[in-house]
Amino acid sequence: VTIHTSVRIADTNAPRVSWNMGLSLLEGQSRPITWDQLQIVDNDNINSVRIITVDGLHHGQLTVGGGKGLMFSVIE
Repeated sequence: VTIHTSVRIADTNAPRVSWNMGLSLLEGQSRPITWDQLQIVDNDNINSVRIITVDGLHHGQLTVGGGKGLMFSVIE
């Protein structure tokens, strides 16, 4: 069996997720999302990147600074 692969470079400065390990918690636990779980990189301006929650929370809630966390920055 012969397998041929092709690699194309992409010249983009768009923000991207470089690492996403997820975060599993037991009932009643809370924990901040840190650089160890989620890494987002941007070649232009990381401070202007916003993360928007669209799906995934089956139980519990995501909070940022004590309020509901639908959108937050990399710094937060």
